[in-house]
Amino acid sequence: MVGRPHGPDARAASKHATTLIKSFGQKSWWRRSLLEFEALRAHLVSPDVVVHNALLGALARGSRWPLAVGLLRTMGVSGPRHGLSPNVVSYNSTINACARGSNWRLPLLLLDEMRANQVLPNVITYSSSITACETRHWSQALALMHEMRRLQLRPDTIAYNVVISACAKGQLWAAALEVFSRIQADALSPTEISYTSCISACEKGQRWEKAVDLFATLLESGVQPSIVVFNATISACEKGHRWRAAFLVFADARARADVRPDATTFNALISACAAEEQWPRALGLLAEMCAEEVKPDIITYSALMSICSGWEEVVRLLADSRLRSLRPTALTYSSLIGCLSKAWLWAQALDALRELGDSGGGLKSGVVAYGAALCACERSGQWAQVLALLGEMRELAIANNSITCTSVVSACSRGHELRRAGAALRAEGALAAEVERSTYAAGAASAGISPLEALALESQEGYVVTVRGQLPSFPGSRAAPLGAWPGVPTEGRGLQLGRERW
Repeated sequence: MVGRPHGPDARAASKHATTLIKSFGQKSWWRRSLLEFEALRAHLVSPDVVVHNALLGALARGSRWPLAVGLLRTMGVSGPRHGLSPNVVSYNSTINACARGSNWRLPLLLLDEMRANQVLPNVITYSSSITACETRHWSQALALMHEMRRLQLRPDTIAYNVVISACAKGQLWAAALEVFSRIQADALSPTEISYTSCISACEKGQRWEKAVDLFATLLESGVQPSIVVFNATISACEKGHRWRAAFLVFADARARADVRPDATTFNALISACAAEEQWPRALGLLAEMCAEEVKPDIITYSALMSICSGWEEVVRLLADSRLRSLRPTALTYSSLIGCLSKAWLWAQALDALRELGDSGGGLKSGVVAYGAALCACERSGQWAQVLALLGEMRELAIANNSITCTSVVSACSRGHELRRAGAALRAEGALAAEVERSTYAAGAASAGISPLEALALESQEGYVVTVRGQLPSFPGSRAAPLGAWPGVPTEGRGLQLGRERW
C-alpha cells in the first residue's frame, strides 16, 4: 500500500501544484486549476493555505464566486484542525471573486467576518470591496473609503479611481471632484482612468465646464491621453449643448498621431450636432467616418435620424443602416415615427410601429416610440387610433407619462370625445399618478376646447371644480373674467358650479 507523501516530497508536490494553479489562473483557466488542486489531493497530499489561496485567486480571475466562497468555507471548517484558517489573502481573493461576479453583498459580509475572526483587512481588501459596490451602490463605496481613512489605511490610486467611478454612476459630480482632489492631497498621481472617471461624473452632472477644465489639466500634467478620455470630454460637451467645444476637443484628438477617433467619438459629435440642429455638419461626420474606415453603428444612424429635416431622409438612412446589416432599435424607429408625425403621416407612423414590434426591436421598452406614434395620430385627429395605442401600451405594460397622456386628452378633445379621454386615463390609473393637473389643461387647450371643459379634466374624481374669480389661463390664451364666458354669472366669488359628471 502506497503511503501518504510527507516531508520534502509533500512540500515539493505542493509547490509544484501551486505554480501550476497560479499559471492556469493567470490565463483564466480556472477549471484546470481546480483539476490540479484535486490531483494533488488524489496523491494523498493535503493542500496547505498557500495552495488554497492560489486556487482562490484562479477562481477570482474566472469570476467563480460561488466556488470561491465554498472553498473559503471549507478552509474555515477544517482550519483549526489542519492549519487551514483563512488569512487576509484568502479573504481578498474571495472578495475579488465576488466583485468580478457582480455580487456586492457578500464582500460586506466577509469584511464583518474578517473582523470577527481577527483577520485585519488591508488596502486590497477595501479596494476589492469598493469595486464590488461600484456599479449600483455608490453610497457603500463612499462609506468604505471613509472607513479606510478612519483605520489609517492609505487608499491607492486604484481604490480612488473605483470610488470616482462609483460617484459617476451615482451622478455625484461634486463628490467625484472631492475624491479626485484627495488623490493629489495624498501625494499620488492621478492616472488617465482618474481623469476619465471624473470627467464622466461631470458629464452625468451636466457640468461640461468642469469636464473641460479637467481635460485641460490632464494635458498639462503629462499624462498620455487615449481616445477614451477624448470621448468622455466630447460627450460632456454634448450633454451641455456645446457643439463648438466638442469639435475643439475633437480637433485636438485629430492632431495626435497616437489617437484615432472611433465610432464612440463620432457618435458623441453627431449627438452634439443634434442638440443644435446642425444637420449638414452631422451628415459630414458620417461621410468622414466612412472615409476613415470607422464603421457606423446603429447609434450613429439613430442620432442622425433624430435631426433629419424630412422623413424621406430618415427612410434613406434607415435603408442605409440595413445595408450595413445593422439592426434598428426602438430609438431608431422613434426617430422615424417622429419625422412621420411632423409630416402628418399617421398611417405610415403606425406601420413603422408595427415593424418595430415584428423586428423584435423592443416594443416593451418603446415608450418613446409609442409616444411619437400617439403624437402622429393626435396631430391628425385620429382619436380612435390614439385610444387603441393606449390599450396596446397597457397590454405591453408600458408606463404612461405626461406626453402620452397629453396626446390622449388633446386627440379626444379634437374629436369632441372628452369623456373617452377621462375614462381611458382613469382605466390606466393615470389621473392621479402620472398626469399633473396642468397636463389636462395643456392637452385640452391645444385642442382648442373651452376652459370650462378643461376644468372638468382637472378633477381626479371627474367633477367640475369650483371657480374662484377667474378661470385659469392656458398656453396661448389669456385668463378671462368669469363674465367673459357664456353661461357663467358675474356675481359672487367662489361660485360653486356643481358636481356634474363629465
